[in-house]
Amino acid sequence: METNKEVYAAVIRLLEERGPSFTTAELTQQLHISKRTLYKIFKTKADIIEATIAFFFHNLFESWQVADSDKKLSSSRLLEIQLKNMNQSYDLDRLLQHSQKFEKMYPEQWKKLQMYVDKFGELTLNFLVDNQNVRILTSSEKKVLLLTIQLTVRRFLDGEYLKAEGMNFKEALQNFYHLILRGILY
Repeated sequence: METNKEVYAAVIRLLEERGPSFTTAELTQQLHISKRTLYKIFKTKADIIEATIAFFFHNLFESWQVADSDKKLSSSRLLEIQLKNMNQSYDLDRLLQHSQKFEKMYPEQWKKLQMYVDKFGELTLNFLVDNQNVRILTSSEKKVLLLTIQLTVRRFLDGEYLKAEGMNFKEALQNFYHLILRGILY
C-alpha cells in the first residue's frame, strides 16, 4: 500500500455499506493485505475508525479554505461555492444512516467526531464573519452563532433525524446556512 489514504477510503466505503459493523477481515480483503499488515499500521479497529475520522475532517477543513480573491464575494455566494466543493467522493447520507449504531459501538470515536464537528462550526463561523459583506458581530452574538451552528450540525449527524425529515445532509446544511445569512425577514 502506498499510503493510509487507501485504508481510509476503504473504511469509508465499508462504513457507507455496513456501518460500524464491518469487520477487519472485510477491510483487509478490500485492501488485498493481511490482517497482520493492517495491525502493524493500526492497533485496533477503533484506531482505524478514529484515524479515518481525522482524515475525513482534515480533507473537509482543507476544502473550506477560502482564497483571498474570493473573500470579496458575498457570504451567500461563498457558501454556495464551499458547499459545492465539499468532498463529493463520500456519500455523507449513507454514512449518517449508521450514526446511532456508531455512537453506541464507538462512543470515544463518536466524541472525537463531535469535536471535529465543533471545529467545523468554528471554521464556518470564521468563514461567515470574516467576510466584508457581513456586519461586525458582538462577542455575544458570535458565541450564540457558534453554539447554534455546532448544535445544529450535531443534530444533522443523526441520519435518522434527517431521514425522518426527508432531507439529506448537504441540503440541510445549505438551508441552515441560508437562514443564517438571509434571515427570515423580508
